[in-house]
Amino acid sequence: TWSAQRGSITSTGLYTAPSTSCSDVVTAKSVQDTTKTATSSITVGASSVPAGTSVKTYGAKGDGVTDDTAAIQACINAVAGTGGTVVVPDGTYMINATHGSGVWGLMMGSNMTFAMTSGATLKAITNSSTDYGILCSNGASNFTITGGNIVGERSTHTGSGGEAGMGIYLNASNVTVSGVNVSECWGDGIYICDASSNITITNCISNHNRRQGLSITAGNTFLISGCTFSNTTGTDPQCGIDIEPNGSVPVTGVHITNCQIFGNAGGGVQQGNVGNVASGTLLENCNIYSNGGGGYNDGGIRFVETHDNIIRNNNIHNNLNGGIMLDTNAGIGCPNTTLTGNTVANNSGWGIYANLCNGSAITGNTITGNSGAGFTHDSSTGTYSPNTTSGNGS
Repeated sequence: TWSAQRGSITSTGLYTAPSTSCSDVVTAKSVQDTTKTATSSITVGASSVPAGTSVKTYGAKGDGVTDDTAAIQACINAVAGTGGTVVVPDGTYMINATHGSGVWGLMMGSNMTFAMTSGATLKAITNSSTDYGILCSNGASNFTITGGNIVGERSTHTGSGGEAGMGIYLNASNVTVSGVNVSECWGDGIYICDASSNITITNCISNHNRRQGLSITAGNTFLISGCTFSNTTGTDPQCGIDIEPNGSVPVTGVHITNCQIFGNAGGGVQQGNVGNVASGTLLENCNIYSNGGGGYNDGGIRFVETHDNIIRNNNIHNNLNGGIMLDTNAGIGCPNTTLTGNTVANNSGWGIYANLCNGSAITGNTITGNSGAGFTHDSSTGTYSPNTTSGNGS
């Protein structure tokens, strides 16, 4: 159980500093033995506001009451194309995420940076819409989004239908999103679509969104690094990350590394779709746990109808419905998959399940303590040993 004297801290240990400089103490108390505690001292420096054009010079209030959409958009429009920076200082800025014809919330421009301080929040105004976007791009390129918080309105949403209320919506190219916390959205925390390319998402947190933590539905060349995707619940698929092509553009070249993916009602990581098959994903060095039980009976990792992927050196543990599934529902399967160096432990259900994985290499994995069979595969061509298995069910 986590607590802090001055800042705030979540049940998973994510600390948010106060907006002013101070000394703070974080305490961790054992749940199993409440007499056991440990503390850590923290020095909080003065908040740093990056150089650039403040949205407050365009009339944004950040008071948690005023609709700041038009003021912030005016600042974006003024800076776009110049290579400059829009600065959003500490405060809560209310955003009309549904306004305009074909326009959602705030629309990014090209060749600019959108920088939020750690105490800045873009908060969606309560609405009944089936779809919305808080911070969006519809074709812009060469921009960066950094810091701050983007918060949806799922707890006060007045409608019941739809699932497309997005925190960050990207149809874009050559983009970096870094250090942003996205939560409480009616749909996805982060949604990437159309012909997007060269998207980097680093050190972001997507927590307690309704449909997905992150969806990648089209495009190529994506780096997802050092992020957390957690506690997605509300409407299927309810995954931490869902790589699911739709429309006419496939998904290729996704690299997911060093991420924490946990507590999602659907799967931890899901990939695939019939038709425009996703391919060329590298999923490595991630901690994937306590997922599953909803969605499409996903567990830790579920790849279906997708090829030429690498899944290596991940820790997949304590998921419902199983650890890793490579499967088919339309006769394509998961050919040419490399699955190696993973620890698959204590999952409810299978450890590793592989169906129609011709040409794959599933070797060097440690599979222990799963309630179902440790490793099950069909007669498809491939290399399926050695792996280390112990203490699994049948």
